[in-house]
Amino acid sequence: MSGNGTVLSKAVSHRSLDPGWQEQTPYATLLIELAEGPRVLAATSTAPDEINTGQHVTVRVVPHGHDFVLVWADTVTTTAT
Repeated sequence: MSGNGTVLSKAVSHRSLDPGWQEQTPYATLLIELAEGPRVLAATSTAPDEINTGQHVTVRVVPHGHDFVLVWADTVTTTAT
């Protein structure tokens, strides 16, 4: 997989049941369509109001221990040429 994708939708959490995420609120969880077709849910550190449907992102997998990974989306900034 290339890791390139497009934001299809987002859900914004203003509070978290997991104490580890509470300090990060509000945060967005994104539905991403990868360039190859599959769709994945991904976390992001980008502020929810800076993410729009149709926006391009790169997706990566971040290991958290030996039995858990987090899918992470980073927004792609484009420059005018």
